[in-house]
Amino acid sequence: MRKGLLVIVSLLCCLQLFPLGKPDLRCLEVNDAGHITLHWLAPSDMSDFARYEIYHATIGGNYSRIAVIMDATKTSYCDTAAQALTQSSSYCVIAISSNSQFSSDTISSIELYLTNLANGSAQLNWNAPITPPKPSYSTNYEVWKEYPATVWNLSKTTTALMAKDTNDFCQATVGYRIELADASGCKNVSRPERDIFNDLIPPKKPRFDSVSVSISDNTLQLGWQPSISADAAAYVIYHFENNVWIPIDTVFGYNTTYWNTTDYNPTDEIHHFRIAAMDDCANVSPMTDEIFNMQSSSQFDYCTQTAFISWTAYSNMPDGIKEFRIYYSVDGGAWTLAGTASATEHDFSFPGLIPNSDYTFFVQAVNTFETVSASSAKTSFTFAPEDNKDFVYIRSVSVVDNDYLSIKVSTGSTISFNKVILYRSVDSADNFSYFKTIANNGSDTYVFTDESAKVARLHYYYKAAIENGCGMQTAESNVAHNIILQGTTHEYKNYLQWNDYGYWENGVAHYIVERMDYLNNAFKEVGFEYGNVTNYIDDVIGCPDEGDQFIYQIKAYSAQNPYGFEDVSVSNQIIAYQQPIVYIASGFRPLGGIITTFKPYTSFVNLKDYNFRIYSREGNLVFETDNPEIGWDGKLKNDVYYPAQIFIYKISFSYGKDDYFEKSGTVTLVR
Repeated sequence: MRKGLLVIVSLLCCLQLFPLGKPDLRCLEVNDAGHITLHWLAPSDMSDFARYEIYHATIGGNYSRIAVIMDATKTSYCDTAAQALTQSSSYCVIAISSNSQFSSDTISSIELYLTNLANGSAQLNWNAPITPPKPSYSTNYEVWKEYPATVWNLSKTTTALMAKDTNDFCQATVGYRIELADASGCKNVSRPERDIFNDLIPPKKPRFDSVSVSISDNTLQLGWQPSISADAAAYVIYHFENNVWIPIDTVFGYNTTYWNTTDYNPTDEIHHFRIAAMDDCANVSPMTDEIFNMQSSSQFDYCTQTAFISWTAYSNMPDGIKEFRIYYSVDGGAWTLAGTASATEHDFSFPGLIPNSDYTFFVQAVNTFETVSASSAKTSFTFAPEDNKDFVYIRSVSVVDNDYLSIKVSTGSTISFNKVILYRSVDSADNFSYFKTIANNGSDTYVFTDESAKVARLHYYYKAAIENGCGMQTAESNVAHNIILQGTTHEYKNYLQWNDYGYWENGVAHYIVERMDYLNNAFKEVGFEYGNVTNYIDDVIGCPDEGDQFIYQIKAYSAQNPYGFEDVSVSNQIIAYQQPIVYIASGFRPLGGIITTFKPYTSFVNLKDYNFRIYSREGNLVFETDNPEIGWDGKLKNDVYYPAQIFIYKISFSYGKDDYFEKSGTVTLVR
């Protein structure tokens, strides 16, 4: 109980003389007049009941008895003098019999404090009736809201002693009260608090969907999604004029999401728009991002019977642009889809035009989920060209002399063209750029060379086109690229890998593996693989005399194709280096021995700088050779054999890329 209780209250509320059922004060309910009604549960033992006494105190004040109730069945009491609209009160209930008395817990009225945040929002704070709360209390406080006057509705619930509420009324008196329910059926009810609230919060801006052109009447049409703010009542349309955003119209109605105009011609100019939401209090949201209409244009080529459609960019499409769809109409007929373009493309080619026909096109931007679209203005022309068909095909891309690439292009039976143009892309079949041009020389085959190519490191993709007298490319070839051969060595096996040649009509028939070494200074076939295999293992353990370097290249052979071409593409060359093997005996017997000639036994030795020398113990050179197959027979220059003695030998040669082998030792000549 609070400080300052009267002595008698302390005695009555806190002392227990004999067991007596305890009254259980549960709720304090404040009404609009400031009266407080107490609700309690009667003691469990009422056999010697004499009376109830009610005690009251304000904050910081002393407790005093305010009522005596003789009726044992009475479990509520209304304190009409509480003045609860201006002050907080605390109460306890005492049950008294002839020989005992017992008090309830002390409970305070809920005192609500309302703060008007001057932007339409209310901050609510209040106290708990008792701490800790009674087990019978609900875990949630209920926030009740009064609007209009005398009409109360539950606004929200919370476990905290505070809450915030937002009002969207332009100007209105709003009331609040807090309630905390008890399991017995009563409620702790705070005093009501009221204030005048003005809505100063603008609604959320709408989602601006599209600026589109009507295909039927060429009017501009704007579409958007409603604001998520329920108090949005209208939408303001802005147009960009003289570097300023000008409000040009206001559309009323929360669900009004469409506006069109004939005031702006979309064919002549691009028009920029933005939209804002407005509530009943004239609060206007921020403007959306701008969206502007697309314009389209068209031209055609007599030589290729192709229409070229282009259009301006379209920005701020909700959820992003999935694609552009190009529609056309011939001689005023039905609209038909001509094709699509990616979100980053702004032009489209439409081949196969019909002579002496009227064509009309428009472009439609479609968002990712296909829920929003926007159409451009129409573009039209009349076409009357001549027929023309051309052909171009890359037959092969080959490495020449392990140094540069040769690209072989066929134009077939095409006659009427000015030049062949070659395009190149590095390490990708995309992003081609112009490379070279060869003028029409009356031939059907044109060979380009690419001297800048790094044939062993990078893939080079090529495609060719032929250009007619109108300066238009009338045919485009297949894509072709070089073969890059790579290899590793392990335990006298050479492992070869290469990329699939690809891009031939009907693909690769087979691959031939070719090898060259010191004994064979020209490539010869050592392996065969079908077109779906791009690796090969060459076991060279049986080739000890071919040196330490094995040079390889791959040849791809085309499968049969509709054009009758039989082509070969040659890869780069690689060198597979093998580790040398050297064995040297410690002695030999020139006459009658098993070893009559002294020489190192070698495998995979470089023949270019091999050197083998023998010296006497005095340091005189007695034998020298640069051929691994030749040894010393133990003779002097006059064909006389040396007597038995010890000689010194030295062998040296290079191997691999930059390695060098050198060894010295002694050998005993035995007689």
